[in-house]
Amino acid sequence: MSERRYDPEGTRRTILTAAREVFVDKGLDGASMSEIARAAGVTKSLIHHHFGAKDELWNAVKQESFEQYFSSMLDIVRSGGEGANPLRAAMEFTFRFHKENPGATRMLSWMHLEGDPMKHPHHDQLCREGLARIRQAQAEGHFRSDVDASTIQAGFLLLTTGYFQHQCFFENWDLGPNEPDGARPDRYLEQALKIFFDGVLPR
Repeated sequence: MSERRYDPEGTRRTILTAAREVFVDKGLDGASMSEIARAAGVTKSLIHHHFGAKDELWNAVKQESFEQYFSSMLDIVRSGGEGANPLRAAMEFTFRFHKENPGATRMLSWMHLEGDPMKHPHHDQLCREGLARIRQAQAEGHFRSDVDASTIQAGFLLLTTGYFQHQCFFENWDLGPNEPDGARPDRYLEQALKIFFDGVLPR
């Protein structure tokens, strides 16, 4: 008899790991509880016991997949950095996060396709505090005040997450000099930071 019945946390972890793999591959609508149960080596009833319906399991996977991102981003936003430094650090971290976590990027794409909001406990909080830091930088003269703070915030997200969500469309473009394997994302980030910060700095 499996030892999982005596290890609820281990069972929960096994289910989450299997569910993440299936959701990353097929999204919420395309995944089935039967498939997740087979991947986890458990029964559907055990999944329902730990997580409830498929939507609830999907939300649990989303929350875990982006926990590091939101925790780190809140630390950056709340840091004592001045001027453009916190926003630059936020852009660099967001880019590195998606570079190192392609599964999270793919889940984010499924969420966009399926019209599914983030629903992470810290999502709205991060948006509010991020906008407040941008507005503070505008008031202090570090950023242009004639651009909405929400547009600046959206711009950095599109430049960072957008690279990985649309990479397949421009990976064969002539984007400049040849570089070693794996170097193109880093060069893109360098160029994107130049474009972004030259645009938001006061004239």
